[in-house]
Amino acid sequence: MLGLTPVVLLLSAFVFVIQFAVCWILFCKGHFRKLPWFTAYIALNLCQAGFLYFVYSRARLDIYTRFWAAWISQPVTLLVRAFAIAEACRHALRVYPGVWNLARRASWIISVGVILFLGIEVSLDSFSFWTFVYIDRGFHLASLLCLIAFMLLNMDYYISIHRFYVALIGGFCFYSVTMVLADTLLKTALSPRSSSHEAIWQMITIVPYLAVEIIWLLVLRGPLPPNANPAPLVIRPATPRRHPIRYGLRRLAAAFARLVLPQPAEPS
Repeated sequence: MLGLTPVVLLLSAFVFVIQFAVCWILFCKGHFRKLPWFTAYIALNLCQAGFLYFVYSRARLDIYTRFWAAWISQPVTLLVRAFAIAEACRHALRVYPGVWNLARRASWIISVGVILFLGIEVSLDSFSFWTFVYIDRGFHLASLLCLIAFMLLNMDYYISIHRFYVALIGGFCFYSVTMVLADTLLKTALSPRSSSHEAIWQMITIVPYLAVEIIWLLVLRGPLPPNANPAPLVIRPATPRRHPIRYGLRRLAAAFARLVLPQPAEPS
């Protein structure tokens, strides 16, 4: 098949089988009712894999036609992936609506900031192959920063998250890390017209996703976690030595509050 090496074909077939198994479990066990966006994300990936197989199996299509077809099928999947991430985080924090609202607002701020930065980066360069790479990297970077903010909030409030949601959120986080690194390092190492560029790109995108899909398949075999009663939140004191990140964030938040919020008048 034009453009796909035997190794990539084998890995793609394995990913398709694992994805189909994940989708089958979601419907057979009724998990799709609680995780509709995650189910839609897996189903869209299956449809996208079928579409790409059809495109790459057409020997008459040149590399640029296949490239455009592959990227045209990407935006909807990326958008549904964002909703699936938000869905997993919401379920993990559903018993703490205040913390979830804080995480949601932080995610919106991060996403808007990354979109503005992405718009500036794209406008400074002519429309080319790297425009799509910038957009893909920007999406995964926004997802990664939102997940990091989510994890910092959980660390700050000492919230215990069920291992099922840890696997879901951790899988998204791991894949976003690998994609950001791939989109950044691949540009500096290879030219898009290099003969090995496409094969290397395919391997980088397939192998991490395959690992994530296997983890999701294993955790989805069991029942979904029940809705637990919320435990009281405890904000423990952070020290510079034991908790340097949280200590620095709290000092920064306190300094910002002093600048923005009105201070009470001192008694005369």
